[in-house]
Amino acid sequence: QPTHKKTRIILTTVNAALQKLPPKSLMERAAQTLRKNMRIKPDALISALIEQGYRRSGKAMEPGEFAVRGGIIDIVAPGMSEGVRLDLFGDDIESIKPFDPMTQLTSGNLESVSLFPVSEVLLNDETSERF
Repeated sequence: QPTHKKTRIILTTVNAALQKLPPKSLMERAAQTLRKNMRIKPDALISALIEQGYRRSGKAMEPGEFAVRGGIIDIVAPGMSEGVRLDLFGDDIESIKPFDPMTQLTSGNLESVSLFPVSEVLLNDETSERF
């Protein structure tokens, strides 16, 4: 029996093909998994989001944005169809709910969420010093 290999064609620019990217393991280590009832420091979470390329806004509507209103942190992560709303009680994550970025309405509950960096360029002390 003949085996057929599928041919793939990739169209890109020379600059894109030559661009160096960080190792996949670095991006996986940069991901954060948040769980319901988990104890966090809100300021540390905000700093981590900024370090991962997220930008703070008044209302989180676009991928890569987050908003803070009292004990609520809304995050729209890249690659997710909905945002996530963290409802904090002090330093504890009381609930994690998906929300529609356009209407800002929540639906359902999640036990956990994994947040990946927005960009392959991580802005932390080590990378800033290296730059």
